[in-house]
Amino acid sequence: MSEPHEVVRWDGDNVAEVYKTESPTWEFGHVRGGAPPIRIGDEYLCFFHSSTMWTEKKRRYHMGAYTFEAKPPFRVTRMTPKPLLSGSKEDPWQEGLPLVVFPCGSLMERNKCVVTMGVNDYCSAWIKIPLDELEPLME
Repeated sequence: MSEPHEVVRWDGDNVAEVYKTESPTWEFGHVRGGAPPIRIGDEYLCFFHSSTMWTEKKRRYHMGAYTFEAKPPFRVTRMTPKPLLSGSKEDPWQEGLPLVVFPCGSLMERNKCVVTMGVNDYCSAWIKIPLDELEPLME
């Protein structure tokens, strides 16, 4: 999600329309891109990344989720107030690298969100998040 939140409608190779709406604030750094949105009923669900300083020169990345309307103007409707995941030394990690969780892809499988991600600039992973466990975390 950019700041402001933008949804673009393309007509072939040309931008046909751009919808801009306000982005909610996030205490864990600027909300940036991530996995493509998943349509769930009247909303889209997105998993995004952000980052905060971890050491003097390295960042720690976080993953959150937000939803937005499935029709214009595509306003953001809900968001996790805290990260769902954060980069950690407990995962495969190499000295000198940042702590990273970076969502790349997502899909729905039997009421579970499957999210693929990069971990600590070192390896890849995936997680299944039951939708009924994610819903209460969204505000």
